[in-house]
Amino acid sequence: MTAERTIQAGPLTIEVIESGETRVVQLGGELDLGGTRRLENELSALFSTHPEAVIVDLARLEFIDSIGLRSLLKVAEDAKATGNSLQFLAPEGQPATVLEVTGLRDLLPVV
Repeated sequence: MTAERTIQAGPLTIEVIESGETRVVQLGGELDLGGTRRLENELSALFSTHPEAVIVDLARLEFIDSIGLRSLLKVAEDAKATGNSLQFLAPEGQPATVLEVTGLRDLLPVV
């Protein structure tokens, strides 16, 4: 069974797709102050259910700022602390450039 829900958090769209024990979280729009708290809360709730895998898809993300980067780092730390498997699917455009320039692409589990 597949369940899906979409959350609008300011300029950020968070789409959660649950299929079996895998959770895919697709981000769209802008990851900045307006959406980071909601994203962190959503992922924290997912981690508490201990799914087999959590995949955060960054491909539809159009913009990310330093607060958004901090949020991705926090999410990665939370996943590690709770023993959850987390991967980020590579972004494109400005978010990809920001991850490369800051060196965070090498610190985050980006595939």
